[in-house]
Amino acid sequence: MGQALSGTQFYVFGRKYFTRTGYEKNVKAYKQPVQSSAVIGINGEGADGVDLSGKVIVVTGANSGVGKEIATYAAAKGANLYMLCRSQGRAETARKEIEDITKNENIKVL
Repeated sequence: MGQALSGTQFYVFGRKYFTRTGYEKNVKAYKQPVQSSAVIGINGEGADGVDLSGKVIVVTGANSGVGKEIATYAAAKGANLYMLCRSQGRAETARKEIEDITKNENIKVL
């Protein structure tokens, strides 16, 4: 009985918050994107006020796509970034690009 009840709660919560209508209802709370670009630094114009200085961030798949955007954001905010990628060559290329854009030298490829 308990498993059926918790399964029902999970289903109802998911239907309320993780559907298209749930997204459209909750997105109204945001007036505009928090930050227009991942490259904006800690005190840059349009920054979201996040400071990751001294924090260690590990990003998998950081050489392309969403992983690269997250890595760029973390580097721009001053984090110590570790990039985990399948291809060493593409990872080094992405690391250099991110380092050039963000001016953060605390980026390492594992």
